Amino acid sequence: MIQRRFNKLFFTGLWFFLAANVWHLLMRQSTILSDDWVDGIHGLFLGLAIGCLLFGIARSSCRPRAT
Repeated sequence: MIQRRFNKLFFTGLWFFLAANVWHLLMRQSTILSDDWVDGIHGLFLGLAIGCLLFGIARSSCRPRAT
């Protein structure tokens, strides 16, 4: 079985992705903020998620593997 360990940056990206989806789901129905702010913060979370995921994958594939 192949075991591959992802670093903490990868999991941080997954948490940002989850936060973006929960934010969009909860705040879309709310009248506290305008739609522009909700979409802007949603986009910020998605951008952070994509960045963390890409850097996490790149860092895990660049490391030499210990056998």
